[in-house]
Amino acid sequence: MVITRTAFGNLLVGPTSEPQDDREHATVTESRLRDLRTAGEAMLPALAKHDVTALYAGLRPATEFSDYQIEAIPGQRWITVGGIRSTGLTAALGIAAHVLGLYTEHFGPTAPLANPLWPRVPNLTQALPRAEAHRDGDSIVCHCESVTRGDIRDALHDPLLAAGSLGGLKRRTRCMMGRCQGFYCSRRIVEMASGRLPELAARTETAA
Repeated sequence: MVITRTAFGNLLVGPTSEPQDDREHATVTESRLRDLRTAGEAMLPALAKHDVTALYAGLRPATEFSDYQIEAIPGQRWITVGGIRSTGLTAALGIAAHVLGLYTEHFGPTAPLANPLWPRVPNLTQALPRAEAHRDGDSIVCHCESVTRGDIRDALHDPLLAAGSLGGLKRRTRCMMGRCQGFYCSRRIVEMASGRLPELAARTETAA
């Protein structure tokens, strides 16, 4: 368990690792939240003066083994890359290089793509200028995270990498990820995304 500053500039305490059988739902229990607060305040006592503004839970893949499961199966022309837990984020480039080596060893050399596409996404970190700093006359939709209407439009209409879900839109722009967790801005964002995200259309049909 660690305390770390995120790319968004806030502090994150965690994570925990709780084995479970449910493949669909991730939750944070009240007891685990208390444990996180206790551990965080022990490491950084000043945290006791601050409120918890957001909780996050996710499902990470696991196998019965404690290490990564990476192997080539030449007879099936298959390479398995499984059991990659949270350390896979920092190991991603090493894993990619290892898998490339397996592919070359068992299936032959690779050829470069003739015309690769290189999508560019806007900066989301606090370390570099954000989009709202250079948009003239563009109103802010999400005030917690300073996300403008232009940011939302760009993410929804990007010709190479358009956001395909509400979660994707949040990850592309930071909208609804601030202190209020979308309490004030979600209606406007859903209105802008109406007709662009299939999940919103499905919800509208269900409500009707």
